[in-house]
Amino acid sequence: VDISYQAAVVYYDKNHFVEAARRFGDVINKYPEEKRSAEAADLSMAVLEEKEEWLELNKLSRSFKANTKLAKPGTDFTKRVSAIVEGSQYKYIDEVVYKKEKDAAKASDLFIAFVAEFPKSENADRALTYSMIIAREANQLDKAIAVGERVLKEYPMTSFDLKVKNSLAYFYEKMANFEKSAQMYENFVATYDLA
Repeated sequence: VDISYQAAVVYYDKNHFVEAARRFGDVINKYPEEKRSAEAADLSMAVLEEKEEWLELNKLSRSFKANTKLAKPGTDFTKRVSAIVEGSQYKYIDEVVYKKEKDAAKASDLFIAFVAEFPKSENADRALTYSMIIAREANQLDKAIAVGERVLKEYPMTSFDLKVKNSLAYFYEKMANFEKSAQMYENFVATYDLA
């Protein structure tokens, strides 16, 4: 185990990341219960994170998390891998789908799916708020309103409260629902005054 691991580390240190990742993969697959396997997995994920390969990082970290011999419940490694699964998913949606591919409708849907998968994430309210804004950019006001209302209902203590309320008031106005728009603007002002 040590020799295979050290060979992979040499490739890693010499910036031959593809070969290093392949060799780390061999260590992980052959000896998943060894301590070196978790270290190899960490280095493999670090390479992908450094290169901002969010989709590949997400796939790899999910495979590590699913490997019960490698990711034992309650270990620091398993907690780290779980955080990487969540973070890489968010980064993939934001940096690849939305900013690089410029697919606003898909990004909005993927942020909603992110919240479905990680409802207790510290980024859940941010993801929904982002989805609301992106839906507006995609000219999907009905969807933007539904997502904004969901943020206020499911995450009442969100730090995005003012942004969501102001956006909803604007969306209601655009949809010619002036009564709801006026109520939301009043709610926004009342909340702003308390802040």
